[in-house]
Amino acid sequence: MCLFTSISYAGSVDILKSGCEELHDIEQCYRLGLAYINGDGIKKNSNKGIKYLSLACEKGKIEKACLALSRHTQQVNQNDGAKNRISANALMQTICKDKPKLVEGGMPTCSCSRVKTINFDSSETFAFEALYRGNFLSSGADEVFIVTAGCEPHASNWGGAMLFRNQRGKWKKVFYQSGYPGKCKKIDIEGAKDKLLCFGEYMNQGYANDRLVLLGVTNNGLKSLKTLYSGENDEAAFNSAHKNTLIKSWKLYDVNQDGYYDVVLDAHKSRGGLKRIIYLYRDGTFTQQQSLGAVNRGDIVEKKSFKLYENGIEITIRYPSFFRKGEPFLLKVTMRNQKANARMGGLTLSFPDLKEMRTEIVKKTFDSVKSYDSGSKLYSSITRSVIRSKYFALEGWESKWAYGQSRTFTTELIIPEGLERLRINIRGVLIIGKNKRNSKEILSPRSSEIIDQQGYGVKEISIPLKVKD
Repeated sequence: MCLFTSISYAGSVDILKSGCEELHDIEQCYRLGLAYINGDGIKKNSNKGIKYLSLACEKGKIEKACLALSRHTQQVNQNDGAKNRISANALMQTICKDKPKLVEGGMPTCSCSRVKTINFDSSETFAFEALYRGNFLSSGADEVFIVTAGCEPHASNWGGAMLFRNQRGKWKKVFYQSGYPGKCKKIDIEGAKDKLLCFGEYMNQGYANDRLVLLGVTNNGLKSLKTLYSGENDEAAFNSAHKNTLIKSWKLYDVNQDGYYDVVLDAHKSRGGLKRIIYLYRDGTFTQQQSLGAVNRGDIVEKKSFKLYENGIEITIRYPSFFRKGEPFLLKVTMRNQKANARMGGLTLSFPDLKEMRTEIVKKTFDSVKSYDSGSKLYSSITRSVIRSKYFALEGWESKWAYGQSRTFTTELIIPEGLERLRINIRGVLIIGKNKRNSKEILSPRSSEIIDQQGYGVKEISIPLKVKD
């Protein structure tokens, strides 16, 4: 079975170039992008590879191209402030004796016998399955947790896990641990170590088992903190299902609107039907709520997440999938400084549909968070002077911002009547330079078709009004 697209001679690359650039064949652009990234039939060039994968992803909406692009361009800026791309492929290169190959999904692979520092007794292929970037060992660290596949026996569920840490701009392996942890989601806790919520499945003598586990990360490997749920199906053992309590689905929602993800889990009942269990997030763990009973899916406000990473500025905003008239809801915004020579910066949200708004800052780690109603004094990048604002805005500002640190604020909003959709503009800025005289603004986004009232490019999200049934 062929796991990746291989190009064995330069003539094939010329055909792909012609098909992509002259005939606008998006599939050819995708294959050409992989060829440049892998160095198949042509000199390896990550920038060109990203260019052609971007064409296939953005113009052709090819899902595999978008995934390959996402996996290959997970970036951090090194401590010297230079713009460097750190990818799954680059991480694999640190532990593989040979040049890694990308599979169709965009993840790198290495022969089990060629993996450094890990002794695998297997002739199969070692692969990265999923990457989670965060701070797992200490708050403010820059680390990547990776779920791996291959090279392990059935007893280890054919996989494992490993952790890399960014140390002075170089990625170092912290540990490798045998045992596939499952499909995971990162639990991002501001000001604390990140955790993982993992769903695993396995078979044992005809019994199918699954479980949802909260995991912590230590220097030596994963540590089970709490098993939220475990289920079983004995159909294979008895030829008919005597018992089935397996998980049907689970999702992260902010059930009680406190700014943190909770868990909503649907599982099979042993006598048929489904049961719903709610686990609320409190003090670093999840607590089952017996008293909530059945929950209507339409009453659960799903949290969405928008991420922007440009110019060494990483911005994440968590917001509800809808709002209801007169009911408060929470927005949580986080900005991470990935510019080594930045000394201060800020994050701005503006609301072009509103001149003023009822808002309360619930939590913040910025030095200050200020609100500006219509008519407030603001700086304009176009006129380079003070202007009067036209609509409502919020700004978080940090006066001493160290490299790798995140700052956040959570605000409670109540939208006035008459609005069917709330638009929110998002942008960030870092100031580099030792003093005012030689300072320079670094912006995220770099450019945009949407310009805010201060003349800066912004990214826009929107939240619709939901009418009660």
